[in-house]
Amino acid sequence: MNLGAVFIKDHRLRPGWRVLVYIVATLAGAELLLRLIFAVSPVLRTATGLGAAILGETCLAASAVGIGFAFRAWLDRRPLASLGLTLGPSALHQFAIGAAFGAGMQILAAGAGWLAGGVRVTGFAPVSEDLRYLPPAAGVLLIAALAEEFSMRGYMLQNFREAWGRPAAAVATAIIFAAAHLGNPHSHGQLILTLTGLFLFGIWAAYSVFLTGSLWLALGAHLAWNLFEGPVLGLPVSGLTMPFPTAMRETDGGPDWLTGGSFGPEAGVSSLVALGVGLVVLRLSALQGLLGPRPAQPGEK
Repeated sequence: MNLGAVFIKDHRLRPGWRVLVYIVATLAGAELLLRLIFAVSPVLRTATGLGAAILGETCLAASAVGIGFAFRAWLDRRPLASLGLTLGPSALHQFAIGAAFGAGMQILAAGAGWLAGGVRVTGFAPVSEDLRYLPPAAGVLLIAALAEEFSMRGYMLQNFREAWGRPAAAVATAIIFAAAHLGNPHSHGQLILTLTGLFLFGIWAAYSVFLTGSLWLALGAHLAWNLFEGPVLGLPVSGLTMPFPTAMRETDGGPDWLTGGSFGPEAGVSSLVALGVGLVVLRLSALQGLLGPRPAQPGEK
C-alpha cells in the first residue's frame, strides 16, 4: 500500500485532511489572535457579557475567514470565489432573502409553542432598550454566523463536495455543525432532538449554498434565526440566554419536546416543523427563480 496516497491525491493534500488541518489552524489562530489582543490591551481581559462575546467571536471569525481564504488559494489551489463570499449584485438580495427565511422559520417555531400554550409572552421591553441592545446584539450574532457559515458551509462543504459529492458533503457538515454545539448549556437535556434540530438546520443551509452557489443566503438566515430567537423573542439561543433585556419576555412551560426547553427551539419538534417547511419553501423559491442567478461552479458533483 502506498502510504502517501492516503494523504495526497493530484499533488494536493486530500480534502478530508485539508478540513482537519483547517479546523486545527482556525482554532489555534483564534486563540493566538485573542492572546495578541490581550497583550496589546490587558484591560480587555476583564471584558464580560456582550463585550467578551464580541471579542471572542471576532477573533474566531477573523481566523476562520483569513485561514480559509489562504488555504483555498495555497492548499486547495481552487478559486476563492468558490467559498461563496463573492461581492456582487446578488449578494445583498440573497442575504435579505436568507434573513426573511431565518426570521420566518423562527417565528413559525415560536408560534407552535404559543399555540400549544406552553410559551407565553409576559412583557415587552421599552423601545429605548431595544434601540440600545438590538444593534450590538445583531453585530455579534452576525460575526458568529459568519464564523460558522464560512467554516461549515464554506470551506468544509466545498472540500467534502470535492471528495464525496453534494449529498455526503451536506450530511458531513451538518453532523459537524450539530456536534460543535454539544458543549453548550442544556444540550444534553434532549440530546436526540437537539442533534436532529441542529443537523436539519445544517442541511437547510448546505442546500441553500447548492441552490445559489453562495454563502449569502445561509448567512442571512443564520443571523436572523438567532436574532429573532434570542434578542427579539427572548428564547434561549442553543442553550445560551441573552445577557441583556430582550424585546419580548416569555416563559416556557413546555412541553420540552415541543418547545426545546432550556436549550431553545433547536431542541424541539417546533423547529423541525419550521425547518421542514423552510426546505420546501426554499426549493419552491429556487424553482420560481426568486433566489437570483446561480454562478457556474465547474467540476461539481
